[in-house]
Amino acid sequence: MERLVKTSIKKALIVIIFLIMTFLLAGCPSTLPCDEKVPNPKIIENLVLSNEVIQQINSELTLREVVISSCFVNNKVEIAVQYELPASYSAFNLSYIDNLFLDYFKEGNIELADHIRQPAAFELEATTNYFQQKIQELESNPRIREVLTSTNPDNSKPIIPRYEDMIISRSGDNRIEYSFYYGLVRGYTLSNNIEFLEFPEITLAHSIIEEHLLVGPLSGCSIGRGDIHAYTSGALQDPLSGPWHLSVALICDDGWKDAFVQINQDGTFERLAIKNEY
Repeated sequence: MERLVKTSIKKALIVIIFLIMTFLLAGCPSTLPCDEKVPNPKIIENLVLSNEVIQQINSELTLREVVISSCFVNNKVEIAVQYELPASYSAFNLSYIDNLFLDYFKEGNIELADHIRQPAAFELEATTNYFQQKIQELESNPRIREVLTSTNPDNSKPIIPRYEDMIISRSGDNRIEYSFYYGLVRGYTLSNNIEFLEFPEITLAHSIIEEHLLVGPLSGCSIGRGDIHAYTSGALQDPLSGPWHLSVALICDDGWKDAFVQINQDGTFERLAIKNEY
């Protein structure tokens, strides 16, 4: 019973740590001014769903939901149309979820929103090409490919978009976050039971922790491996030049701990310390 309780706590902690990291990486969404409250979002949703282009897209993709912003700003309201994409788009036969962002104007026009990445045109072919190209970009990343080939799917957790990122959950509590804006992996939680060759900062962090931290009073600790408390979480603080912040699970004589270390781009490290104790 005690082991089951510890396992449940462990899984909850992994989820919390990963969500905190992704929240800090992505930041808070901006708070836009509100010129006028949308009186009846259902009316706008029906107008969107009756749009000829949207109906064409809905014939090809699986519609999940339509989310209407609560306010008109500059005479328009933002809309997110969320789709489940065909597994045939993926080289790994995975079903992704992604959003098409639209603007509805008071005059009745519906146009593509001015987001960083959008289809080339508000047309069926341009939209399906856009989603396929995003998946191809994602799956061609060496780190993403290694995680997808080294782990199994987690059918209980969909692959979801988050702002300009895509979060992929895999079996064994493995998670990885890809930034389309920067074109790289910016966060993850990965199992210590798998040797990930495309993540050299993990190997370096483990080596630094074993050599410089797990000595003296902490000599009874080791990198966590096995069924429980066996992960490394990484967050890229500045995608252009910043260091990796890594949290590594430890198994100690007196319980579980997490070690923290900052790995700089030149391979040096700092801020090595025990972060959490359970």
